[in-house]
Amino acid sequence: PDPFSDNIWILQAFYLLSGSRNYISGGLGGAYPQAIPIDAILTYANIYGPHDLEDFERFHQVITAVDKVYVEEQINTLNQQANKKSK
Repeated sequence: PDPFSDNIWILQAFYLLSGSRNYISGGLGGAYPQAIPIDAILTYANIYGPHDLEDFERFHQVITAVDKVYVEEQINTLNQQANKKSK
């Protein structure tokens, strides 16, 4: 059995929520992503769930943890690209 099949909706939620993030201009280095806004996460949960407080807290923790990794990786990539351009 696929260990991720029951949790694929979380990745789908992350993908959908990623569209609500803001970006800060990095000049020639590109646009730096910001964290997914909490209001977007709350709106998503109000529409799609999870509706239980305990489940929402777990959902919020997972989304923000995945988002943190995503943002850090994107910023590292943009910084590496900017460093290569400046050499």
